[in-house]
Amino acid sequence: RGDDWPSANAMTETLIQDIAGAVRSDLAPVDRVLSVRIMERRKGLKGEARDAFRSAVKLANTDQDASCAAFEALFTHNPQQSPIVSYTGLCRERAEDLDGARELYLAALKVDPGRDYPTQGLPRIADRKRARAQVARGLGDTP
Repeated sequence: RGDDWPSANAMTETLIQDIAGAVRSDLAPVDRVLSVRIMERRKGLKGEARDAFRSAVKLANTDQDASCAAFEALFTHNPQQSPIVSYTGLCRERAEDLDGARELYLAALKVDPGRDYPTQGLPRIADRKRARAQVARGLGDTP
């Protein structure tokens, strides 16, 4: 045996660390950052609403809080515009209002079935709620 071979203990330690890491990643919650691209689909919007929508989309790159406030204001006056409803849902999800986001995603699908944002948002919210419940149970709290 040469010096370039690891000892049995070193190999065992490496295997244990690898297995422990794999088990942890399978079981423990992980925060993820989701990068979302806001599409500028303004079909059906006219005048000031169209301009406000365009501004809210631009703000999403530089000031997400201001963008979300703009989408909330737009939603108040345009509750039947699927992109506005979806993006307002996305903002509520960002603010941890998962129930409010879910309601808006469902509303967006009623207005425009099959759209990507609400279709992708609903399972993401369900996953987040399930993870919260699992963490609460693991910490001794009730969900």
